[in-house]
Amino acid sequence: MNRLLRALVLSLACSLWGCSSAEPVVVSKKPPPDKAEVQSERPPGDLFWSPGYWSWEPDTEVFYWTPGAWIAAREGEKWRPGNWKPVEVEGERKWQWTPGAWVRADD
Repeated sequence: MNRLLRALVLSLACSLWGCSSAEPVVVSKKPPPDKAEVQSERPPGDLFWSPGYWSWEPDTEVFYWTPGAWIAAREGEKWRPGNWKPVEVEGERKWQWTPGAWVRADD
């Protein structure tokens, strides 16, 4: 399965069931700046735009862009997009991915 298709399937699965990872993704490379995206026309239904983000491919040790998508809203919840944050690991600056997640709307 190519990377884009795999990323879209993962994004859809995460939007439906939520995602969690037992092992945090921590990398030595700084992710590239976010890409400017043009949102497609909003489809019908109670949807909102979840922005694209840089994913990490551990086999090749490169970042690849996962495009934004319209995802179904959940009553009483809001989507917190994933993000890369700098962390210090054994005295070295690295980057840790926090995946997107559904949270209570009042958080």
